[in-house]
Amino acid sequence: MPLMIVFHQLVGSETGSLCASCSFWRRKMNLTISGHHLNVTPALSAYVRTKLDRITRHFDQVVDVTVLLTGCGKNGRGKGCNKKAEVTLHVKGRDIFAEHADEDMYVAIDKLMDKLDRQVLRHKSRLKDVKQSEAHGHCRSAGRQKMEVHPWLEESVLAAHGQ
Repeated sequence: MPLMIVFHQLVGSETGSLCASCSFWRRKMNLTISGHHLNVTPALSAYVRTKLDRITRHFDQVVDVTVLLTGCGKNGRGKGCNKKAEVTLHVKGRDIFAEHADEDMYVAIDKLMDKLDRQVLRHKSRLKDVKQSEAHGHCRSAGRQKMEVHPWLEESVLAAHGQ
């Protein structure tokens, strides 16, 4: 059975921020940092939180963050042993997932956060595009015309389908 250590923390408070200098702490969100075959030290946990601060600076509608850091098992030292960092970010209307593996866990976390940052910025621009198109009266069914259905046509269609 694999060893799993979990840090689960509800970040934020009802009155405001826990850390005035960190934008990551401004909103209330669930943060779970788990280690699989890896001891999640306070330094590693703080490093992940620092890197997540950049993500929440770009997009503040993050509801839930789950980070899984995976080591190499009992024989975790040596060449070819890649440590993997994964994150699932639950934002309003979507879950964003990213992962990266590297021999150094800190490098894996850096690369992971770069991937996640690009995905969050892409999601944010898509939301912005949708809002702008709705504001200008466009919708996804652009180009389709609304047709008036005559009662005799509706009855013949229903009769043809046996209803």
